[in-house]
Amino acid sequence: MANCFHCEIEIKKREKWMLKCFICGLISHLKCANVSEAEHNVITSNPSINYTCKTCSKAKFFIELKEVKTALDDVKKTIEQQQIKFGEQIILLQESINKSNKTNDTLLINSNSNLKGYSKAVKRQNEKIIVKPTKGQDSKKTREEITEKIKPEDLAIGVENIKYVKNGGILINCTENNSKEKMKNKMEEFGDKYQIEEPKVRKPNIMLVNVEKEYIERENDEIEKCLGEQNCSLQGENKNEIKILRKYVKKKY
Repeated sequence: MANCFHCEIEIKKREKWMLKCFICGLISHLKCANVSEAEHNVITSNPSINYTCKTCSKAKFFIELKEVKTALDDVKKTIEQQQIKFGEQIILLQESINKSNKTNDTLLINSNSNLKGYSKAVKRQNEKIIVKPTKGQDSKKTREEITEKIKPEDLAIGVENIKYVKNGGILINCTENNSKEKMKNKMEEFGDKYQIEEPKVRKPNIMLVNVEKEYIERENDEIEKCLGEQNCSLQGENKNEIKILRKYVKKKY
């Protein structure tokens, strides 16, 4: 039998209280290995537990520590590569923002000569009229009386739909050209019982942002004239369709 790794005293073959290192294979007395009898019983009775001497334990620790360090170095390298890519994306994004700001920094808008004016752009193919009673009654009653006496097929007009509006009125959506005039002429048969109106077309409000201060400080008439000269859609019949409603400078915090 071999000698104890620690005290170098021979270990007898039948000696019970000894341990063999799982890594180096050297044998030690329990007392020399600082292992109790109870711990020895647990180790020897459980195949999944392997005893490792102090020397091998230290060596194993440093090996595992080296593996951990290698793994951390790989993670660090990956993070650095991602930081470089992220930095490149930030630069591209900043360049895109700068280009966008340069585009929005001007008040004057270059327009294509083929652009339609607002009045042409909002013009719809369908013609609409509003019929309202001069005396109080609901929209249902108005519709019944109108549809009873006016037949679209007799007037050669097209009616897409009829909607109820306030004050007992109805909105008639015609699909054929000149339908509006034909409806107005036919409505004369009702005398003063109904009044005919045309829906008002709403004009949009447009906000211009990132305008240089020197433009904001100009008079409204000058700005409107400048916009008209630079945009063909605001010339001719649309000359008076632009109006400056409000100007303000946003405070910087």
